[in-house]
Amino acid sequence: MEIRNSMKTKMQPGFTILAAAWLLGLPSMAVAGPSAKAAAVPPDLLENDDGAARLTLGRVYGKLTQSDLAVLLPAIIKVTEKSAPSDEMFADAKPGGYDAYSEAMAHFIRDVRRDLNVPKLPFVIGVLGVGGPTAEYGPDQQRYKATHQNFRDAMAAPARLPEFKGNVAAVLAEKYWDRELTAAKAKENEIKQRAKKLATEGKLTPAEERAALEKMRTEGLTERERQMLEKGISNLEFHYLGSAKILGGVGKGLAEAMAELNQLKKTN
Repeated sequence: MEIRNSMKTKMQPGFTILAAAWLLGLPSMAVAGPSAKAAAVPPDLLENDDGAARLTLGRVYGKLTQSDLAVLLPAIIKVTEKSAPSDEMFADAKPGGYDAYSEAMAHFIRDVRRDLNVPKLPFVIGVLGVGGPTAEYGPDQQRYKATHQNFRDAMAAPARLPEFKGNVAAVLAEKYWDRELTAAKAKENEIKQRAKKLATEGKLTPAEERAALEKMRTEGLTERERQMLEKGISNLEFHYLGSAKILGGVGKGLAEAMAELNQLKKTN
């Protein structure tokens, strides 16, 4: 079996395999092996606590030879056996798996209040809401539904502590997710997939593929859907699509929660 295929059987689901970093321009050391170029690996990069730093190497994986992989295989397998600490925060689907986050948030509130000498300083916690309520997640989102809900519960938990009653609030950003925009985006993605399949089977040129896609979008999307997609999205989904409607709603919700806390503070 090729080393490349063997490595894939050892990887955790969704984990991008790591390789060498000669393209990154980072301090490196030579590792004995068939290819000096491919074996120039930063000393501790594969053990970096930041999962994102590890994943930057995924883009060069396809350029490595079997000999290169043979040299790197032990180190690669080692790092796939355990998530980077930065990944573990988003990898726990067990209830209570994020209790430490709740505790840290509560300590943060206490520390800020102590440092500013404002014992009842109002705090509003914005709870992650990308994708909307998890109860409405579609089939392709079920694999991380529990993880998302448990993390959201942990974010909101400090607001329920007796000591924070009336001076800490949690706002669920999921309440402001734009379901209509999401549905239009899903519809457009399906159209793009059909256009890509048509281009592949018909061996269309890039220009012909673009024309076919535009025709399918015109026929498959309503004018309102096309306008929403053009004006309502400026970023990726994990950034709330960059949607002014979503982000404006979240901001309004946070402001209203703060105003309510301030009102309670005046009456108490």
